Amino acid sequence: MTKQNEEVKGIDMRLYDLNKTIMGTLEAFDMQESVKILNDYFFELYEQDKISTNYMLLCAEDRDFTVFRFRGMKLRIDEMVNEILEVVESRGVIKDVTKNDDATVDIWVNDRLYKLFDFDWGVIEIQ
Repeated sequence: MTKQNEEVKGIDMRLYDLNKTIMGTLEAFDMQESVKILNDYFFELYEQDKISTNYMLLCAEDRDFTVFRFRGMKLRIDEMVNEILEVVESRGVIKDVTKNDDATVDIWVNDRLYKLFDFDWGVIEIQ
């Protein structure tokens, strides 16, 4: 046992567990803010020419995942955001949406963390 662990003996809580507890008590996140954060996320990727065709929404804890395939540039960012949020809302109440520096988005639904990220590397298309 490390010195730090000895100082907090009896408290074995990871940051994730702490966030789960907090998120479970929060009110619903503002939907307009959710839309704005996701729009900003995709628009930033588009401006940097890093927007992908495939994105995954993953809750590792529940082994719940959805892969979104956005084909063609005719699909607008607001349509992408609407599709993603429709799926997220089907999982429960959105408690928080955070855009991360590593080009992912954390979306807390009830007390579960969903990650949204580029999944082009995970899809192999065979013609």
